Amino acid sequence: MIISSNGKRVTCISSSWESCRCQLVMSPDQTESYCEFGFETGSNCMVGVCTENCVLSNCYAGKSDKKAWMYYSAQQKYNGSLYHAYGLRYSSPCRIGLSINEKGELYFYHNGKKLDKAYDLDKTERYYPVVSLCGSGSFKVMPRTIPFSSDNDDYESRSDTAISDVDYSTESSSTIEVD
Repeated sequence: MIISSNGKRVTCISSSWESCRCQLVMSPDQTESYCEFGFETGSNCMVGVCTENCVLSNCYAGKSDKKAWMYYSAQQKYNGSLYHAYGLRYSSPCRIGLSINEKGELYFYHNGKKLDKAYDLDKTERYYPVVSLCGSGSFKVMPRTIPFSSDNDDYESRSDTAISDVDYSTESSSTIEVD
């Protein structure tokens, strides 16, 4: 993974799975939290949540962390090696969001449209938004309090100020810090 010098774009150029985790904590014990990813290029990707123990290098987050819960672009949801049909197929350009509510329910959003409940999460865990990409692709992270829609937000103007800081380590981790 390559993170731009201004910290606003992450690009994958690997032929294997690579992941990037946000430092934004999403816990079921909070009021509903939401994060959105804007995919600019690429089609083989997963969006979801993971714990801080997730391995981010050379695998998708849902494979390395049994408490990671992912929405795959091939219209599936993943946890570990278990997968089921879910949601809509997606590829760039698009926006994929996710939310966790106070009941511990994880929902995904496709271009602002809320999909069916994906999972019931462990309410004692702390979760972090994560993206896994395979092959070439790029995305932006847009932390938001509500999902994007043409009625309530200006997507382009908000995306330029979404990432406050980036922390990238070559020691098997990729993290993005967001407000």
